[in-house]
Amino acid sequence: MDYHRHGRVNRFHPVKPLILVIVLGGACACTGFNQKDAAPSLVEIQARADAAYQKADYAAAEKQYAVLAREAPSAPLNWFRLANIYAQTNRPEAAIAAYRQALARDPGFSEAWYNMGLVQLKEATHSLLQLQTYTREDQPLYDQSRKIVDGVLNLLNENNETGE
Repeated sequence: MDYHRHGRVNRFHPVKPLILVIVLGGACACTGFNQKDAAPSLVEIQARADAAYQKADYAAAEKQYAVLAREAPSAPLNWFRLANIYAQTNRPEAAIAAYRQALARDPGFSEAWYNMGLVQLKEATHSLLQLQTYTREDQPLYDQSRKIVDGVLNLLNENNETGE
């Protein structure tokens, strides 16, 4: 078989198509993996994350939501759930940062504002309790911090009793 290239006739070399078939066949074989070997889709990861979260399996849910936050960072619910996990596992700084990520994506996400406020309130209360630990009772800041802590603890207890 002849083909024309640059105005001259060349003979078709039979080895070249064989090499092409081998290369293409190898490339096709590389992509023909089992579904078991395939990376899970974001939908599958979301389902796993949500299931683990509902069971309060925070270690498993955190891994899945971290992947979702990295791979689909514009979804505020993933950041919110990640923040809730951090709050539940006593990592307030990480929780606040994740709530802020959720709110950057959806400033109207009232539950994120509320939960972030609670985490910040608990952190502030902890600071005031530390003040009481290191301050003498006869100092004015001791009494002021005690009043604030008492008020916050009452609010938090009321919040827990109403189930919010």
